[in-house]
Amino acid sequence: MRLPWLALGLLLSGIEAEERFLSFELDSGGWNNVRTGVETAAVIAAALNRTLVLPPPDGVYLLPEPVDVGAWLDFGRVRAVTMREFLARRGAR
Repeated sequence: MRLPWLALGLLLSGIEAEERFLSFELDSGGWNNVRTGVETAAVIAAALNRTLVLPPPDGVYLLPEPVDVGAWLDFGRVRAVTMREFLARRGAR
């Protein structure tokens, strides 16, 4: 079964190519909500054999500076690229 999207802001890329991607948005809550959302997206990306597209750094409730999840979390065996890298690879459409 092919799903065009998943709930909670997770978006499966509609790009038909060898490499497939999963992008998501950061939660607007605190760090724990952000971390849980990123971990969930990483698990889904691994299960679907997709490259995880990390969102650009963004503000998180009660933290003084924008959070760059790629710098804060170790994605282990999950393939991950930044949004900038994704757009450079696929071309801004």
